[in-house]
Amino acid sequence: MSELKNCPFCGDTAALDTFAKLGNGGCDLYTWQIICAKCKIQTPIFEDSAIRDKGGIRLIEDGRLKAITAWNRRVGEEDMTC
Repeated sequence: MSELKNCPFCGDTAALDTFAKLGNGGCDLYTWQIICAKCKIQTPIFEDSAIRDKGGIRLIEDGRLKAITAWNRRVGEEDMTC
C-alpha cells in the first residue's frame, strides 16, 4: 500500500479512515476515506463490497488504493494512469 503524503493545505499528517457495514448473506460494505489530522480536509468516500468467507474477508474491489491515489494527487503532477 502506498504511503500518504502530508496534507496539501496545512502540511500535517493524514490517516485512512475505514467503516464497515455488515450486510446480510455474507456481503458487506466497506468505505474508505483519507482525512487530515489537523484541518480535517478529506477525500470523497470510496465504497467497496466484500464477501465474508472462512478465511476472513475478500474485497471485491479495493477502494483503499483509490482513496490513497486521490489524496496523493497534486496539481501540476502528471497523471500516470491510462
